[in-house]
Amino acid sequence: MDGEALLPKRRLATPMSDLHIFVNALEIDSRAERNRYLNVACGDDHDLRRRIDELLRSYEEAGDFMQATHPIVGAAANRAPPA
Repeated sequence: MDGEALLPKRRLATPMSDLHIFVNALEIDSRAERNRYLNVACGDDHDLRRRIDELLRSYEEAGDFMQATHPIVGAAANRAPPA
C-alpha cells in the first residue's frame, strides 16, 4: 500500500495517535514508502518516531511466536472472531 494514501489530506488539529500511525505503517510493504510515511506522520516529533520505530521492530521480531509457542493460543488466533 502507498504511504501517501494513508496520510490525511490536510493537517489535523490533533496529531495521530501512536497506534494509528503504527497500524498504518504496518500496511505499507515497501521500507522506503514506510519511511516516507513515518517522516510525514511523525514530523519533527523525534520521540514519537522512536516509539513507532520500536513498535515496528518489536512487531517484526515477534513474528508468529504466539502460534508457534502454544497450540491453543495459536488455534484461537487463527479462528475467525464471533459474529
